[in-house]
Amino acid sequence: MPLLRYRTGDIAVRLPYERCACGRTFSKTSRVKGRIAQMITVGDVRVFPSDVEEVIHAVPELTGEYQIVLREAGVQQALEVRAEYGEGASDLDALGSGLQRTFQERIGAKSRFELVPRGSMPPGIRVKAQRIVKA
Repeated sequence: MPLLRYRTGDIAVRLPYERCACGRTFSKTSRVKGRIAQMITVGDVRVFPSDVEEVIHAVPELTGEYQIVLREAGVQQALEVRAEYGEGASDLDALGSGLQRTFQERIGAKSRFELVPRGSMPPGIRVKAQRIVKA
């Protein structure tokens, strides 16, 4: 019997029905993308921290540590992201513009990336609640 959770605010997609080889007949859902409370609206686009994380982890010059900076309440004009770069990064301007372009192509939202050296993020940033900072 599938476990259905109501009122959690989880965002997931119902997958197309395919009968499983094991005989399972229940419909399937995708992995949880995020929660409604974590959603950030940038212009017309809804962005989740997991979307930002996918873009950050796709770039080998970055360490994978990042923070989303919210400047005002409500709809953001552009998403501000602070990301750490590693020792292998050389041309930071090209890296930043490449990140903006990649984010625009994958997510469809405007962004600004501030690249900071490794170790610049506060300790304990790996906690989800500290990924989003209000400035």
